[in-house]
Amino acid sequence: MFFRRVDLYECGDRILVGELTDDPSGAKSMFHPVIWDFKLGEMIDTPTLDQINAVIEDDKNNYVSAITK
Repeated sequence: MFFRRVDLYECGDRILVGELTDDPSGAKSMFHPVIWDFKLGEMIDTPTLDQINAVIEDDKNNYVSAITK
């Protein structure tokens, strides 16, 4: 059976497509065998909180710089 979830957002008088996904579980299902959940998870390089905060600060600075020109 074919499944696709479509996330739609109302933005003023427009409707925007946010995401298309083929996973009916919302990415909450586990792999079988379960070991693949862990093997694939180990491949994801997650940033540290300091790295995330640095990106946020950089975005803030770029925004302020852009609007004050």
